[in-house]
Amino acid sequence: MRIDVSEPIAAVVAPPDEGGWGWYQFPTIERVPTGELLIQFQLWADTQTSAGTSRGKAISSDAGKTWRVVTDVPSYHDYHNGWSPSLHLQDGDMLSAISLPSPSLNDFDLPKPVGQDESSYGFTRNWYLAESLPNDLASWYFVRWHKKKKEWIRETAEMRIPGEIVFSSVKEEVLRRKHMDRIKYAPDGSIWGIRYDKRYVDGKIQAKYNVMILRSTDDGHSWDLHSEIPYHGDSEADPDWPKQEGFSEPDVAFLPNGSAFCLMRTTYGLGPAPLYSAHSVDDGKTWSIPEVYDDMGVWPRLLALNCGVTLSSYGRPGLYLRATDDPSGREWQERMTIVEPGEIHTDTCSYSALMALDDNTALLVYSDFRHKGEDGSTRKAIQVRRVTISM
Repeated sequence: MRIDVSEPIAAVVAPPDEGGWGWYQFPTIERVPTGELLIQFQLWADTQTSAGTSRGKAISSDAGKTWRVVTDVPSYHDYHNGWSPSLHLQDGDMLSAISLPSPSLNDFDLPKPVGQDESSYGFTRNWYLAESLPNDLASWYFVRWHKKKKEWIRETAEMRIPGEIVFSSVKEEVLRRKHMDRIKYAPDGSIWGIRYDKRYVDGKIQAKYNVMILRSTDDGHSWDLHSEIPYHGDSEADPDWPKQEGFSEPDVAFLPNGSAFCLMRTTYGLGPAPLYSAHSVDDGKTWSIPEVYDDMGVWPRLLALNCGVTLSSYGRPGLYLRATDDPSGREWQERMTIVEPGEIHTDTCSYSALMALDDNTALLVYSDFRHKGEDGSTRKAIQVRRVTISM
């Protein structure tokens, strides 16, 4: 297996006063109904109040070779997509998980919280049973592209999650609505919603964030809790693992041997911490004991190409790409450096996106905080690289 990674193309270059952390970061890439490629990126500070806010957009009509920044995409909905690309359904429709703005706590009467905890990033969370909140506050929102009608229609889904809870940020005085992090087709034709969360179990809130696999068999109209991957760390790789908040930002790939492979972040306010992996050989009902995949990594992305190669991207500091042609996903090549690591938060946000162009080719999209503008100044940029696999 040979992996060729092209030189970067700057799809978007930020102005000199881009706004600080959160702005021109966290890119996604997907194909819209017209067949064009769409990159979206954040135009807001990274806070609990940024959910549901406007996103910057860039369009490519030539498979990612050139890009143009736009304010409107007529064939696409204008909701915040929660960093999860739309899923192209088998009937020709599309399903997009969306994130609505976080409502102010002053706008409604809250029930009594069932618990409180402290994030390692320094903010206090109050937790509420979802069933005790008004329906519109506890709902999960999606928009669906109806191919025949040629329009996007907003909808809510029925969620069957025992002990479902929702948190508010005490400092920012907002309630954080739920949204699906990733949605993907499983080999059996069901749709998986892949996210992390806590639940209210046996009269208390789970102490750590766990990976949560939700499953839909009706094209995303309703979802059931399918399985969880409980948090447990490796004391040799991370002596502070009991202090971490748990597993977060999971992604799943369905491998050539029929198994499912999951990557999970543990980096929080304590600094870089290991990236973990787990396998399932029974359609996600149960998972192996998580093992260290690398010594750091946030927002891991996974892409299984039709040629039998699976790619991963992750970082912090820096950004890396790895690949495997092992059908079981047990053996991976050494990581390739995409963005040279520097001081954390000065090199890249380390969030990236992967999208297949064909059986052997993918696009990798990421932020670069050290891009040189035409005038020689250092700017943030959203970069695109083509990844080509030769067997």
